[in-house]
Amino acid sequence: MEIFVFAGSLWKGEKEFSVLCPALDVASQGKTSAEAATLHLEGSFEGGRI
Repeated sequence: MEIFVFAGSLWKGEKEFSVLCPALDVASQGKTSAEAATLHLEGSFEGGRI
């Protein structure tokens, strides 16, 4: 099993959370911080960045 570590930013907007990871060139949004981070990781895998 491989373990990957990437730095990212998470911030709360008026209605949702946003996540940005410049190293993977991926950003996502969600109603909760967990949802935003999960979508961020799914996007990284689907985009072939991880």
